[in-house]
Amino acid sequence: MRPWGFMPIPTDEERVGTLVTDRYRLEEILGRGGMGVVYAGAHVLTGRRVAVKLLKREYADDLGGVRRFLQEARAAASLEHPQIIDVLDVGTDEDGTVFMALERLDGETLGERIDRVGAMPLEEVIELALSVMTGLEAAHAGGILHRDLKPDNIFLSVDGSGRAVPKILDFGMSKVLGESFGNTTDSGTLLATPYYMSPEQAEGAKDLGPQTDVWSLGAVLYHALSGERPFQASNPPTLLLRIARGEFEPLARRSSRVPRGVAEVIDRALALDRSERWLDVRS
Repeated sequence: MRPWGFMPIPTDEERVGTLVTDRYRLEEILGRGGMGVVYAGAHVLTGRRVAVKLLKREYADDLGGVRRFLQEARAAASLEHPQIIDVLDVGTDEDGTVFMALERLDGETLGERIDRVGAMPLEEVIELALSVMTGLEAAHAGGILHRDLKPDNIFLSVDGSGRAVPKILDFGMSKVLGESFGNTTDSGTLLATPYYMSPEQAEGAKDLGPQTDVWSLGAVLYHALSGERPFQASNPPTLLLRIARGEFEPLARRSSRVPRGVAEVIDRALALDRSERWLDVRS
């Protein structure tokens, strides 16, 4: 039984100001995700600024949840790429809390940028795409699929010169190539984000490869260039059905300001038939 079974469980807010494994002080909440809460923090001895991600309590006794959390740490740490967030530490606190210490980034997610400005300038999106592609290429070369690429999982980190450097976040849904790993929890809860989920993921296919991330990147770039998602619906079942049928408006028709050649590249990334899609991000 977990130690917190004998004491009140602190809320996310009550965690602020406390220590994790006597190494990291939690300073404020940065955000919440499906499985974790992310805090701004600092290493107690060195003072280094970090982000500390804590697995939510409801997943602590769920072997699948812990596995995905630790998988995220292993996947990101193994890649060591400038376009992929660095994992600095991972472990379990004395009260059973599973945590991950990450490099702390300044800036905003691509999702926040799109919400703020709408359709983004072509040159900015192309530069962003090339950077993200190098990160995905490294992941694929290392035998890892991301499987949940979306605007909120691409962070536009501002470096010392003020330049935005894209960083791929959240490898919690990642898959080692050749392994069988579904898109839902044991209870049937959908894990990946439906708007950017490839048709093969929507259909529950097990034979996923780099083209799955290619499709998701195409959906992200379509959204960034047009200000609208390629697939939209009022409910998840209808959305997944449209994705599975490949029912989307070509980018050039949705946004006339996007050059036809660029639009065709992105439309091909979104091809329903994998034989018609780009083979990988290098293609």
